[in-house]
Amino acid sequence: VLLLLLIIIMSGLDDSTHENDPSMSSSLLFTFIPRGATFLDDGNVASNLAKWDVFASGLRMTRYRYNKHYHRLDAETFARDFFADAHVQSTFAVLDEKNATWTPIAGRFSPASETDGVTAKAVPASLTSVDVLERLRGTPAVREDGYINKQIDAEYHGIVASDVLRDMMLNEESEVIDEVGWSDKDRDEFLVRLFTHLAIGGALNQYEDKVDSIVDTTRAMYKSLLSVRRGANDCVEITSGVFRVTGLKGDIPPPWLFPGGAEAHPQSFCYLITDPVRRHVVVLYHKHTARW
Repeated sequence: VLLLLLIIIMSGLDDSTHENDPSMSSSLLFTFIPRGATFLDDGNVASNLAKWDVFASGLRMTRYRYNKHYHRLDAETFARDFFADAHVQSTFAVLDEKNATWTPIAGRFSPASETDGVTAKAVPASLTSVDVLERLRGTPAVREDGYINKQIDAEYHGIVASDVLRDMMLNEESEVIDEVGWSDKDRDEFLVRLFTHLAIGGALNQYEDKVDSIVDTTRAMYKSLLSVRRGANDCVEITSGVFRVTGLKGDIPPPWLFPGGAEAHPQSFCYLITDPVRRHVVVLYHKHTARW
């Protein structure tokens, strides 16, 4: 009975609650929520992101409320509506590395743009534990005690890989990934993507000797960004939809999503993470910048 009541309440929040909310104008699809990255409330997370040159180098998180129903896997429609929204355009900014400034995308993308103006795809977010990351232990990448195995420096995309873990992530021809046992499906999971972004870090990354703090920070951010509920047999289920935006074609020359042609860089990313019950979306954006 309690479970049925919870489902009814959650369904009501998804539909009727927003229709009666006077702050949700039918003409205003997205509304900016002035609340920063909650994972930064954790001192260890904030310290690690600074140490790995992730936060300072171009990471920004913004949050919005929306008043339209979307399918949790419909990446293209959601992303197109998001970037076409006038309120989003005036509040969402991208990093212009040339001028070292954050520039709003206002006027650079409009609903009249061609349908391929936004390129986005759904990213699976089904994992409720970090077991997939623990598989790294006892492999050529990470020892059983958590220490990351070193190697001769190799450079990919302007990033120096001084250890096997980062080489595995950056080198498309690496065979270590097979020994870790990560399938293509595993690597596509948002948890693994987030871990990969943190492990690679920014240009001035002060690399960790052990993998533990990277796993712990990944876990904390993952839990902060996603919404969950109790499902059948009291199991935790993730309700969030995650969309990865890979391109934004503007109506005028750059900057668009990643100014300077950094769309193809593995450390330039933009994720739209939706909470379909509260109708909130978190935007996790990072523009890779070279420091020399």
